[in-house]
Amino acid sequence: MRDIENEFRADPQRFTSRRNVRKTVILGVIGGVLIAVAGAIVAGYSTFSEWVEPSGASGTRYNSVIVHALGTPLTPVLIAVIGLFVVYSAIKAMQWSRTETGAEITPVVREYFHASSQQVAQLAQNFATGAPSSFLPVPESDSKGGALLELWLCDDDQIGYVFLAHRVDKVAFPMIEMRGERYRILADAKKRGIRRPVPEDDRVGDSA
Repeated sequence: MRDIENEFRADPQRFTSRRNVRKTVILGVIGGVLIAVAGAIVAGYSTFSEWVEPSGASGTRYNSVIVHALGTPLTPVLIAVIGLFVVYSAIKAMQWSRTETGAEITPVVREYFHASSQQVAQLAQNFATGAPSSFLPVPESDSKGGALLELWLCDDDQIGYVFLAHRVDKVAFPMIEMRGERYRILADAKKRGIRRPVPEDDRVGDSA
C-alpha cells in the first residue's frame, strides 16, 4: 500500500531524501554493540551458565529472573536478531526535506484507525478544505484498522503534509499540503495532542 514517502519519492523536484547521519551513527553503534554482546555470550556460554547455576549447598547465587534468562541458549539469538534489526534501521535512516529550501520534513503521526474508504475520503476532503473542527481531533488509533493517517511537518517553512489511505480497499488519496493558518493549527495540535478538541479560537472557518 502506498504511503506518504511514496508521494515524496514521486516528486523529486519538491522533495529530497538524504541520509540522516546522526541517526545512522547512533543506531549503527547500538546495533553493533548488541551483536557484539550476543557473540560474547556465545563465546563464553559455558562460563556464564555456571555463573547463574546454584552454588552447591549454599543455594542459588542469583535468583533474579532476568539473570537466569540471560543464561538460556536463546538469549544470544534474540539479542543478535534485535541488533540486526537496529542495524537495518540505521541503514534505512533517511531524512526528507524540501528541495527548494532544504528544510527538513519530520513525521508526527502514522497510525491506523477504523473507517470505511468513504469516511476516509470525507476526512481527506475535510483536511483539504474543511474547518479545523472537521479534521481534529484525529480518529482513535487501532493497529487493526483499515485506514491510514500520516502527518508530517516542515516547521522551518511552516508547511504540513497529510496523507490518507485505506489498506483494505487499496485506495490512496492525494497528499494534502497545508500552509499558513492551517499549518499553525496542525503544529498546535502536535503540541497539545492530536486527540484533543480544537480550541474555540480556531473553530471559525479556516484560512488558506
